[in-house]
Amino acid sequence: MYNFSYSVRILKEEIQEFLDGICEGIPRPDAKLVFDLVYGILRSGSTKVSMISRALGEARRLDSTEHRLTRAIESRDVSAVRDALAAYSVDVSDSFLALDESDIQKPYGKAFEWLDDVQDGSEDGRPVGKGYHVIGLAAIGSRKAVFPIALHVYSAKADGFESQQKETEKVLPDAEGRTLSMDRGYDGTIWMGVAGKAKMDWTIRAKSNRKYGVLSMKSGKKTIKEIQKAVKGRYAFHFRDPERKEDVLVKATALRVSHPDLPEGTWLVIEYFPGEAEARCYLTSLDCSTKEGCQKALKCYRQRWRIEEFFRFAKVIYGMEGFMVRNINAVNWIMTAVCIAAAFLSTMSASKSKAWHECREAYRSFGRHMPDAEISQARGHIPIELYHLAYGVMELLGHSSGKMKPSGRDRTGRPKYVQTRLF
Repeated sequence: MYNFSYSVRILKEEIQEFLDGICEGIPRPDAKLVFDLVYGILRSGSTKVSMISRALGEARRLDSTEHRLTRAIESRDVSAVRDALAAYSVDVSDSFLALDESDIQKPYGKAFEWLDDVQDGSEDGRPVGKGYHVIGLAAIGSRKAVFPIALHVYSAKADGFESQQKETEKVLPDAEGRTLSMDRGYDGTIWMGVAGKAKMDWTIRAKSNRKYGVLSMKSGKKTIKEIQKAVKGRYAFHFRDPERKEDVLVKATALRVSHPDLPEGTWLVIEYFPGEAEARCYLTSLDCSTKEGCQKALKCYRQRWRIEEFFRFAKVIYGMEGFMVRNINAVNWIMTAVCIAAAFLSTMSASKSKAWHECREAYRSFGRHMPDAEISQARGHIPIELYHLAYGVMELLGHSSGKMKPSGRDRTGRPKYVQTRLF
């Protein structure tokens, strides 16, 4: 029989221990702010300062807590906390990092600082609206767990803005020897240069309509489509398709290519799927002269989809777009706290800790949330456990403070306390 007070205590201890590890070496006021934001987000499931303040339950007026948090996140520099999270996430992951760009829409937020014109990638036709650009960076663990590094919010209209490249460089960690995968939108040579500057390998999707659609080989210049038709799969291997829940046969070939805009040592990897008329192509700096190197390049890009699922998780569970602070520095504090909250869940999932068991039991006991099949269909298969844990944390922390509750009175008229039991 599980005990509610015990479950809450175990969870709070693990949250504190995790945050102590993340915040080691940063100023104490910043560490206190991180704890307040992360705990509030984990408990309330919201990025609104008002909801975070309610979740903290401080013995003061609610508006006093809100003002304290708002002043702190508007004035304090978030870079030290972001660097600490990056060091942690890179340390616990394997060799893959995923980079992607998204957006946050604020169509009615006229009072927000430096609102920019952004394309809404979630809508057909990518209509332009008011909002902010977001650069997301995550490390992918051995069990495909996502360890967020950054959700960096910026505006091209802000004072001091130089370029998208400079904004991306702000969030890239010291990760020499790692491989960075980027979406097809990140196919300019500047991104390859950014990865090279950070001493990382890189892998991107190659499309025939991009500026390097014509590549040079030993046999001369050819378009990507001509190469696809002329080359057959040299290597064969299987990978597990989680959607079909079966192993899929894949054939692939890797060729050395060159282009005036591509760095030396670039490989073109061509992947053939059975039943598909057109092969998929990737450009990479990894050495693909062997089957293992070719397979690593394909695996790296395939893992990139985890960051898309993390974006959806952060938007659905923690309302990533629902913040109401108007200062960009404050927004980046909120986004960093969301990353730390998600990193805590991933760490709990990977370690199968005591709190992991308690949160899963809490999720199953309440049963008010989306079934697994619906989560998988709507948001992908990987985040299912993260959804379980996030809801379990909210149930445990939000149901009570963990103290014993009065349940009537005894014969002398004093309140009678019993342990609240959920399981």
